[in-house]
Amino acid sequence: MVEVFTEQNVITGEDLEHQLVKEREQRCKKLADDVADIHSIFATLGEHTDGQREAVEQVDENVENVVKHVEEGNKQLSKAVSYASYGAGLTCAAVGGLIGGPIGIAVGFKAGCAAAVSGSAAGMFIPSMQF
Repeated sequence: MVEVFTEQNVITGEDLEHQLVKEREQRCKKLADDVADIHSIFATLGEHTDGQREAVEQVDENVENVVKHVEEGNKQLSKAVSYASYGAGLTCAAVGGLIGGPIGIAVGFKAGCAAAVSGSAAGMFIPSMQF
């Protein structure tokens, strides 16, 4: 195959230089477009970050409030346990007094009566002793 060089298919130095400059321009324009896209992505990321900062600060504040409430709840539970054990002691003492008191009186009365009866019976059957 033999190529025939005519004026139409011969590339001159100027045409070659013009074509290279044009290709370089296109690559620079593509690079500028890519940089603009990256800038847009970073701007959007910055907006999202600023928006989320408020949410993160709110979560942090809520966590601090929860810690305070848990500490206060623990104090209240400690007081409740203390009051419950104190109340249980008083309740047991009251129940013991209410139940044991009358029983003690009844048993004491019966024991006293038994002692009196047995003492008088012994006194009747045992002769008088002189000391």
